[in-house]
Amino acid sequence: MPTEQRLDIFETMDPDLLKAAFSLRRQVWAALPGVDAQSALSGGLDDGFDDVGLHWVAVDCGSVVASARLCVCKSMESLPDAYVFADAATEVPLSTSAINRLVVRSDYRGQGIASRLDRIRLAEAHARGCASVTATWSPFSGLPRRSAIEALGFRPVLGGREHSAREPRRSLIGFCLRF
Repeated sequence: MPTEQRLDIFETMDPDLLKAAFSLRRQVWAALPGVDAQSALSGGLDDGFDDVGLHWVAVDCGSVVASARLCVCKSMESLPDAYVFADAATEVPLSTSAINRLVVRSDYRGQGIASRLDRIRLAEAHARGCASVTATWSPFSGLPRRSAIEALGFRPVLGGREHSAREPRRSLIGFCLRF
């Protein structure tokens, strides 16, 4: 069984590591109940923010086993899943950022990797002068993920539950953490 001690977690823009991270993301998503596996594997669930986001990977023995993204945004409209926050402008101080696209390979779950990636991304958002951080939660992510977001201090914002046009069965709840 993998152990956390062997993991290296770092920010990267290395094309090969990002390719591996995006592949892991698609594989994890394809395995989620209720997700169209073909769409996930083909990249149909990509949101177009990878080129402007900051990316972290967890690497064990040369393999990417987890990844996460942070997008720093100057306006509400430039947030990933911005439609979820459309009615929450007064609840999300600018500049803001978004933590999203967190995935952990199934055999590495339960080791605190997601928590480490969350703390790293929150520290980076704070260091970049963001007044807040947003997150979205979907039932696909599971209740433990929602609990983890709330334990970090995130609170639901106005607009609460929205449905994605690209993923009509996916409900998103917007959360915000103010610094």
